[in-house]
Amino acid sequence: MEVVLKILFIQLLLVATNIPLFFSLAFVRLTAGTLLVFVALSVGVFPTLTSIFTLLRVMKKSDTVKDWLHIFGQYYARDWKKAWSLAVSGTVLLLVLTYDFLYVNALHISSVFLYATAIAIVILIGLMMLSSYVLSLYDLTLRSIVWDSVYLFIGHIPRMALIVAVNLGIIALTKGTNWPILQLTFVGIDVFFSYYLLKPLTHQKFVDEKGSVTHD
Repeated sequence: MEVVLKILFIQLLLVATNIPLFFSLAFVRLTAGTLLVFVALSVGVFPTLTSIFTLLRVMKKSDTVKDWLHIFGQYYARDWKKAWSLAVSGTVLLLVLTYDFLYVNALHISSVFLYATAIAIVILIGLMMLSSYVLSLYDLTLRSIVWDSVYLFIGHIPRMALIVAVNLGIIALTKGTNWPILQLTFVGIDVFFSYYLLKPLTHQKFVDEKGSVTHD
């Protein structure tokens, strides 16, 4: 029951902080043009993810929903500058790569470039998720967050590929049903699943190296 409550709370946080995105995903038809709009609107997801990852790490069994909301707000306020800086930078790159993918696919220019762009998109999404996770753990400079995310990604490529594939797969499948309730239901499950797959990436050696700057 506690897990279900956590998932529901995560869903509410994501939807409440990204209303334009989830409204568009639920009710706007997916086309090449609207896909770029979806990508642009997703910029707010990653700052929210950072605070959700922190919340999942520090929450206790004795905490109430009111406590969860307070914790989320506290950590969002603490990390919002770095989180939004990373989110905006990543989203701009993601927009460029998505546009390139759609352009090459529409004109059938080069299958090699098409696959390369698709791989780059997957890598970038994985790095953005990792950046949110690393920021939720450590008080680092933006450059250090990016480099640590790259370090973790390279060291755990299969796991990161699985996380990104599940995320994109759930979005594609739920969008294909055109059933808003189903899409919103899977949002919390998706983030909860991603957190517990990302959690083991900070192995003991990495924790020891960065332990002096770990967030309380």
